[in-house]
Amino acid sequence: MKAKPLFHNQTVTKTALVPSQELVEIIQRIVADILAGETALTTAVAEIRADLGYMEKISADVTNSTTTLAGSGLKFPVEASTAYRFRFLVDYFTGAAATGVRLCIDGPTAGLVNYQVEIASAAGAQTGFYGLNAYLLPATPAPTSATGFFNLAIVEGIVLVADAGDVELVFASETGGVTATIRARSHVLWSKL
Repeated sequence: MKAKPLFHNQTVTKTALVPSQELVEIIQRIVADILAGETALTTAVAEIRADLGYMEKISADVTNSTTTLAGSGLKFPVEASTAYRFRFLVDYFTGAAATGVRLCIDGPTAGLVNYQVEIASAAGAQTGFYGLNAYLLPATPAPTSATGFFNLAIVEGIVLVADAGDVELVFASETGGVTATIRARSHVLWSKL
């Protein structure tokens, strides 16, 4: 197609843009990565997410009416020989205001575990367990829930795992036969250190 002049006496000259050799090489690498199934974009996004962190959540309420620890389904994946920071935000309730809950973490073999658990225990108060340095601690539950319903607990810390697997929040009711429920809006934020 011939370019049209804007004015009657004007001559229009077309100039072809030629990309630099460097740009051509970059485009060739991106195309090769795409064809290989590993895009530069995917790699960049993974690196950014590792720095900023991830969020995992459960899709439905999980209940436990025993004093035996049970999995909550609220977990995050870990790679061997890697350190992570984590923060579980747990929306829970129990079947009675006088019944507490036990919240712990469990996971693959770890070289270092250091975390704390803070649980609402009364109006405006909380029960805290600090300096926990092994899985499945604290050994005792918080003594009561704030009102029996709509409580918030925070389980946060760091873990350096030796083996790959999942780090999971586990929980139990303080009293057998009284249900402890972790609500679906509970989630964990985590990232590599």
